[in-house]
Amino acid sequence: MHLASALFSAGQGRKIIEIIQESEAPLAIKDQIIRREVQRQRLQLAMKVCRSAGKPADAIFTLLVGAEAIKTDDAVDKIIAENPDLSIHFASDTVGRNILYSSKTYENHGRFLSHIVARDAADKDFIAAREKKRILREWMNRRSEDIERQETEQSDHHFPHVEAWPLELEDITAIAHSVLDMEGCQAAYEFICGWKPRSIHYMIALRLVDRLLFSGKTGVVQEFLDSGCIPEPWLALFSIPLALAGQEIDCAALEKSLCNKKY
Repeated sequence: MHLASALFSAGQGRKIIEIIQESEAPLAIKDQIIRREVQRQRLQLAMKVCRSAGKPADAIFTLLVGAEAIKTDDAVDKIIAENPDLSIHFASDTVGRNILYSSKTYENHGRFLSHIVARDAADKDFIAAREKKRILREWMNRRSEDIERQETEQSDHHFPHVEAWPLELEDITAIAHSVLDMEGCQAAYEFICGWKPRSIHYMIALRLVDRLLFSGKTGVVQEFLDSGCIPEPWLALFSIPLALAGQEIDCAALEKSLCNKKY
């Protein structure tokens, strides 16, 4: 519970208005997103106090402060929307309230759900991960249906322009990571190969290796190499980053992989 909530609960609502008059934002809170959340809560409580006390002047002042805060809120919302991988860790309440619980932002749900599934799987909360994955699968089905609808509507166009709901390579990689954590190497490889066009398979695989190495999971990368589930040309995708990370690799297998021109 933050200061404003405590004051309101204690019947000291007038002090909330005094705090807002002295400083509109709680500067002691360093995290910008959390700071804006606390400021929004202060403003909401202050308005309740103004209405109860019949103080129109204070109410107008609070509204003006709130209007100015909206500008910053828009900037924060933009940061959250553009960085779902970070937002689900550091602004999960905001993501839930402003994005996942809003039908107006449904087209963007997939990006956030991808990273939430990966987070839950990494935390070994497989029940939560499977539930979110079910919701994500439904979203992806609806995304495919929307693409098909647009293609049908533009079938007579010489240059059709289909706008797919956003889903970036980083989001697909996050899902692949969750599949790896929950179902193993073979399932993760099959998931990666299920995407089109085929050219993005390597991109997803490289990003997955980067995620694993960045989180210190060199053993998982080696497990992928030893699993026998990936084709020979893919060995280079896993071996080279592993070597650059200072790990020993099978140089003969790497050379054979680099000489293979099948893929």
